[in-house]
Amino acid sequence: MKRLRFSWIVPTLYILFLLAPIYWLVNMSFKTNQEITSTFTLFPQTFTFGNYAVILTDPSWYMGYVNSLIYVVMNTVISLSVALPAAYAFSRYSFMGDKHLFFWLLTNRMSPPAVFALPFFQLYSSVGLFDTHIAVALAHCLFNVPLAVWILEGFMRGVPKEIESTQGQVAEALSETVQTICEAVMIALETTPPDLAADIVDRGVMLTGGGALLGDLDLALREQTGLIITVADQSLNCVALGTGKALEYEKQLRHAIDYDS
Repeated sequence: MKRLRFSWIVPTLYILFLLAPIYWLVNMSFKTNQEITSTFTLFPQTFTFGNYAVILTDPSWYMGYVNSLIYVVMNTVISLSVALPAAYAFSRYSFMGDKHLFFWLLTNRMSPPAVFALPFFQLYSSVGLFDTHIAVALAHCLFNVPLAVWILEGFMRGVPKEIESTQGQVAEALSETVQTICEAVMIALETTPPDLAADIVDRGVMLTGGGALLGDLDLALREQTGLIITVADQSLNCVALGTGKALEYEKQLRHAIDYDS
């Protein structure tokens, strides 16, 4: 019981230790420059919002915000574009040296930034990237990509492989259904009157509805029938759009509409 009673002390002290730098930054933001440089106080002696007024109203700060947003967005896009496929590969495939490569990525995160300062400076100067947004974004990728790979790899490893399906697996599962559809279309074409069949040969077949969205269904029908097969642009909405057109031209189509059915 005593152990349980005092088990909260260590986590609480650890959280306070983590929050201390954040508190100190916030505390200094409400102090004057003279108080920051002259005395050590846990609370502001002269509470002021002047520092916030300067950074929010001084135009010389505005381009700093813009530059920060630009390279942060660029760094995020580059890091995710590289880390997502890398994390998927590490979580789903085993290849020679995969664990060593994964550990090497983490060691880049452990390395001190000063080690890479001179190589980056020489590289950017030689290729003309010095003092550009992309240079700052690429420099931060050295530390952000390994962290992103590490986090995403654990997330993807937690997703069971059984719930994933490839396009080939989906095609194999639907092969019998697609074959049945193709046979039904062939039977319908064989019983089609000659005048209508001539129009179908000239203009082809338009696929509509949700079934038209089955992968490569138009290609399968084209191979078996030899006709022009196209998928409607708004195949899911064709019924609703067609009904609206029929109601719009109800008088012209009255002889073709069977209201009793």
